[in-house]
Amino acid sequence: MAEKSENLVPGPGWASAHGYVPLNPASAEAGSSSAIDRLLILERLHRYSWALDECLQQPLAECFTEDATWTADLYGKEDYGPFEGAAGIAEWLAGSFVTMVDQRRHLFINPVVDELVEDAARVFSMCLITGAKDEIVTPRCTGIYRVGMRKIDGDWLIAELFGAFDAPW
Repeated sequence: MAEKSENLVPGPGWASAHGYVPLNPASAEAGSSSAIDRLLILERLHRYSWALDECLQQPLAECFTEDATWTADLYGKEDYGPFEGAAGIAEWLAGSFVTMVDQRRHLFINPVVDELVEDAARVFSMCLITGAKDEIVTPRCTGIYRVGMRKIDGDWLIAELFGAFDAPW
């Protein structure tokens, strides 16, 4: 017999129910400069993943603004952070590298640039974290990312990264 959704932890749509994903309607107002900005924004997110998974503290710090914040919510039950500043965030994340017992891969899936103005953007993305050990790849966690981006001197950087995760990572 199927379990009722009110008994599930986390329940379906829990991140939206907590107000973490206030997704705007799609907009067709993207001009050519907007399209380039969207690509650069998504590339920054992918560079964050590469630096994180390859345990590269300096390239990780370079993904963030100097006043950036990183916070997470574990299925509405446990909070992490805020961790602040590019160097502080990279240092905290690097500290987690030594506790990993497998090779992690953080995948941004279905990213949507939800808001975009000249020097700021908001991105929503689903997240899949995998771990590889002894030639076996295992799903470790799923969730969503809400990312505030800021354009500084032509470079898109992460100003705020919030993860809402469905299970411990």
